[in-house]
Amino acid sequence: MNQDSPDKQSARVPAKTMFYLFSGDFADDVVVRACEYSKRASPETKQAFKTAVKHGVKVRGFNRDSSAAPAKKLAPEVSYQVEHNDKLARAVLQVWSESQQTLRKAVVDHLRGDDVPIQNRVRLFKEAWTKAEWHRRRDHVCGQHADLDKNDVALMLCLASGIIPAPEGDEGEFALASPRFQRWLDELDKLPFDAPEWIEAGQFGAMVATLADHKIEDYVNDHISVLRQDIEALQTKYESELRYLDIDTNAWLEESESRPATLGQAQALVLDLKDELKKYQPIRPQAPVREEEQRRSVMRAKYEKSILKVVEEWREVMSRAAESTPGAVGEERATYQLDGAGKNGDREKDFAALGDELALLKDKHVELEAKCLASSKERDQASEAKKVLQLEKTQLNEQIAELKSQLAQGQQAEETWRQAYVDLSARANVEADAPVRYSNADDAIAQAEKIFAKQLAFAPNGKSPRSQPFQKPEELFNALAWLATEYHRLRPNPGPSPNFDLMIRKACPGWTYKPNQTDTTMGMYSEWYQTTWQGKRFELSHHIGKGNGRDPKNTIRIAFDWDEEHNRVVVGYIGLHQRNRQS
Repeated sequence: MNQDSPDKQSARVPAKTMFYLFSGDFADDVVVRACEYSKRASPETKQAFKTAVKHGVKVRGFNRDSSAAPAKKLAPEVSYQVEHNDKLARAVLQVWSESQQTLRKAVVDHLRGDDVPIQNRVRLFKEAWTKAEWHRRRDHVCGQHADLDKNDVALMLCLASGIIPAPEGDEGEFALASPRFQRWLDELDKLPFDAPEWIEAGQFGAMVATLADHKIEDYVNDHISVLRQDIEALQTKYESELRYLDIDTNAWLEESESRPATLGQAQALVLDLKDELKKYQPIRPQAPVREEEQRRSVMRAKYEKSILKVVEEWREVMSRAAESTPGAVGEERATYQLDGAGKNGDREKDFAALGDELALLKDKHVELEAKCLASSKERDQASEAKKVLQLEKTQLNEQIAELKSQLAQGQQAEETWRQAYVDLSARANVEADAPVRYSNADDAIAQAEKIFAKQLAFAPNGKSPRSQPFQKPEELFNALAWLATEYHRLRPNPGPSPNFDLMIRKACPGWTYKPNQTDTTMGMYSEWYQTTWQGKRFELSHHIGKGNGRDPKNTIRIAFDWDEEHNRVVVGYIGLHQRNRQS
């Protein structure tokens, strides 16, 4: 039997893990095919898919049975849920497998040739192949069947065998689990040491780290949002039982929010508690007759014990998280994001310093190369030229230092001017010495729309709430004023890589700027990311905002685009987080 036989002792992993092994586009294609084929699947598979979708996916307009929704509407919602719901993942993969009979036969023939047992239903998977062995099998099947897609073959190998590749071990200094990152890293590794890309390596690293921080923030926010919804549903349906058993689920939410590394376990325990309460609720009231009451009392004791066991497991999880050593990857990464941007700023400085060092090394390399190529007769001339170059470099560095100083002074002056302009503009229609106050967020928006009519165009789309519950109207007005002043001034000619995020953090503490959304997100939820003004459609890929939670009183986002024709910032959405695949 092959050395990578499934008989090897290995961890069992859930089916949803499969969707992390492939790119997002391929995973979406798998879901789309499954949704389109589901009604033609075998009766057992069809029923399993329908049940998983009905209880795990919500589709607008199909509240009673989401499985009845057409594939076009169903697929995006399933794509979002499938990475979090193992029952749904198994159903989707089983339908997809049945829809690919020609592919499955080719893969099964290959596996049987190596005496690998065949799995007919999608269940748990064993980590018993190396990535190299997985790819070798994929390439072998594709070599015999040129019409088959490599990703399709790779997925079917896992589904038919019940085996997935195990996480890679230590393969050297430049080994990564992500195939995409590994390809990029391999490509960079092949560059010569004097390649111009190395000068920007520090900046690139800082940008990747910042992007990763934003994604981690979205990940934490998504899990907190789901957990809050589960707990609120629990409180609504089992309020009496929770109060009787003295279980404070509000404290649960606070504990898990303060320890982001526990969010996955927290969600599982909340679902366990829900299952136990569901069994406990019908038997908690006193029975009408003595015989039935005796039976219920036994069952009550049993279920109360199970419920309190879940509570104890929760305490153990939170206790371990509180006592865990600092530096654990998951906890440190999440805590870093919640602690603010200070550490990120230090890290960006480190990357910038590294970039400066690489630039100096580049200069030295060029100088040495020129020196080696110079003939003995030209050395004196080269020496003199070097002195001239050094003098010019010194003068250039002095000019750069002076320009940086002027830039810092200009930024400070600009902020002072901006604040003064905001204050004067806001007081235009009130008494001269009256303090600027806004009764609510809607009032702040109305004032900004009036005062900055030449800089801002308000065109809220259909997803923008009519009334904004955000309880910091002065901050909202200041953020809109920043768009109308600093952003509006720089946007037509921003120069090289303007750091709008840093600018708004300085002007409006606690606010952030994000420049883009993925094409997939904007395509799937276009109604959230588009608006129309003056007969023209605008893509709302940029946004500023404050707050990370789902409380509209403390969290807000302002999405906008730039209209070059009218020289305006088109504000197309104001409200909570726009919809994406993680929300």
